[in-house]
Amino acid sequence: MRRRTGALRFVVRFILAALVLVLFSGRSIGAPKNSVGYRISPTTLQALVGIADDWNSSALVLQRYERTAGAWHSVGPPWAARIGQAGLAWGRGLHPTPTKGRRKQEGDERAPAGVFTLPEAYGFEPQWADKTSLPYIALGTQDLFISDPQSQDYNRHVRHDHDPATPWELSQQMVQRDPAPALQILVAHNTEATVPGAGSAIFLHVWRRDGASATSGCTAMSRSHIETLVAWLKLGAVYVILPREEYMARQVSWRLPAIAPMR
Repeated sequence: MRRRTGALRFVVRFILAALVLVLFSGRSIGAPKNSVGYRISPTTLQALVGIADDWNSSALVLQRYERTAGAWHSVGPPWAARIGQAGLAWGRGLHPTPTKGRRKQEGDERAPAGVFTLPEAYGFEPQWADKTSLPYIALGTQDLFISDPQSQDYNRHVRHDHDPATPWELSQQMVQRDPAPALQILVAHNTEATVPGAGSAIFLHVWRRDGASATSGCTAMSRSHIETLVAWLKLGAVYVILPREEYMARQVSWRLPAIAPMR
């Protein structure tokens, strides 16, 4: 009788241990292998979602979402946007790094795909500091954002004590005659444990030629939409940008806002 009781206790303990592992592993039945263990934090209350038709599309549909009582709700109508002219490639953000698939590289003309924070805004107009909850950096001629993989400041904002003078400095300057970066939001791709050559200077910014032009890797939209976004966003928001098929495969396991499947 004692042997049976001891064996029964062992079985019960084994089952309980297995249940604990399942409950706390973050694993979802049917989830892609590269999404196991990841989900958007329950403290994240805002999400900007960008959906492309496929990996090679340079067009995007943006939708804002807010989370209340644990449920995502859309905010406003969807917006058209443009991304890298070559499409998308996996970026380095909050999501797990995939073992397969193309990865974002400097100069590949692709936007980084995945889940990213939006830590700060930049612009040419100082008054936006009072119109946004994000940290806002008013740009001047001495502000650079480094895209040179050989630089120790790669993928970082740098403010010099002098106006750019050399060809290299001028190539990294943020304030130029282009209105696209007049108001922009940093996408935190490759900003933690930065890998040289894995992609830099990824922003949400104003589009060129009213959307007729794709980008080199950023997400571009109309001036009115970027203004709405800068005013709406709060620290802790995330940007989710994926091809539709990849998004649908991860929607449940990553706790993403629900979107309609492709018809």
